[in-house]
Formats: sequence, C-alpha cells, structure tokens
Amino acid sequence: MKTLDNNWFSEGWIDFEYKQYILLDYLQQSEKFYQENRLYPFLSDLLDHYKQLVEYRKNRQTLEEDFPKKIIGVDVKNKTFIYRRTIKNNFDLLDVVEEIVDFSIPAMKEVIERGKRIYKKIEESIEFHPVGAIPYERSEGYILVRHQKKIHVYRYRFSMVESKNKLSVFPATKFTSTLTNTPGKIKEKLIERYQDISNPATYFVDIECDAPLEETLIPIIKRRFVKDYRGL
Repeated sequence: MKTLDNNWFSEGWIDFEYKQYILLDYLQQSEKFYQENRLYPFLSDLLDHYKQLVEYRKNRQTLEEDFPKKIIGVDVKNKTFIYRRTIKNNFDLLDVVEEIVDFSIPAMKEVIERGKRIYKKIEESIEFHPVGAIPYERSEGYILVRHQKKIHVYRYRFSMVESKNKLSVFPATKFTSTLTNTPGKIKEKLIERYQDISNPATYFVDIECDAPLEETLIPIIKRRFVKDYRGL
C-alpha cells in the first residue's frame, strides 16, 4: 500500500502541482481497495492524514510562529527579543502549503465518504447470535465468524483502561464449516481444548458479503461488538 509521510504537505519540495500529484497518486489506490471491499489499513491511514490537515488549518497562525528565526537585538522597553526570520519567503511557502491543504481536504473527504458508505453497508449486515447460554460474566469469550466456508474463532477480552472498556481480539483457531460443525459443536470443542474458561460467552457471526476478513470484516466486527456489547 502506498503511504504518505506524516508531514507530506509541508516538507520537502513545496510545490502545489508536485504535492497534488503525490496526493492523487495516493488516493488513486482507493479505487482498487474499494472495489474489493478492502478498507483497512488504507481508510484509517487516510482518516489520520485528513484530521492532520484539518488541525493544521485551525492552527496555521501558531505554526507560522514556529518558522526558524534568530535573535538580532533586544527591545529593552518591552523586555523582549527582536527576531529576524532566517528563511526568505517563509510566508510565500506558507501560502503554497495553504493551497495544498485547501485542495487536499475536500479531495480526501470525498474518498473517506465513499469508504464510510462501504463500511456502513457491511456493518448493517452484521448480527451477533449467542451460542448456547450466555454467562453473567461476559468480559471474555469467543466470537465465531463464518467466512468463505470456514468458521474462524477469535478470542476476545475486555479490560478496563482509564475507566473505559478496551477490547482485545486475537485469532484462536478455525474450523471447516459443515453440517456437523455447528456453532454449538464448535463451542463444545473450544471448552475441551481451552479449559481456562469453563463456560465462555460465545457469539456467532455469519458473513455473506464478499470482503476480506482481516482487512475489513474483523475491524468492523470489533467496533460493532464494542457498540453492542452491553445489549448482548
């Protein structure tokens, strides 16, 4: 995946057409990713860059003061130093950067919105079905995901971090999806194989959409699980 440097718009060769080319080349890969319903890590990377540009726009005046300068004297009356900027045409450069930012924000937003529409469509198709009796203690257990004739088993665990629930999810094993390998049977096998939880909370998700598991479905399932956890 092509990436952008953190300060791609304000470092290196500051030229509008050059930076425009860099950005459009980066955004062009979204066509392939979105056609394949492949959202991550591209969408989260793009969101980070978008937020950075919006933050830059909000704080441009402060950033202008950070440009290199050196002390050339002292204002005794006001008890302050007198500075001179050490780079010529700083403000001309800032104007070009601002032009780059003004072009980039709406261009990125358009691609982000397309990704969000794909995300929403997939998220709305996800339902968590309890497997067997759900115990009172549900802070850890299993999520079974049926995808492309396989049932992928993920171990989940909630932990408290700064008074908030943090979800950790990691793959445990997988089974071939057959008439005999039902979610209930798989839960029994998990209890036999992993005996640290005698009655694990277990949820089943049946995915029918054509999307990659790790780059799209699992990130969406994790976020949806956190959202729905209290009501499950």
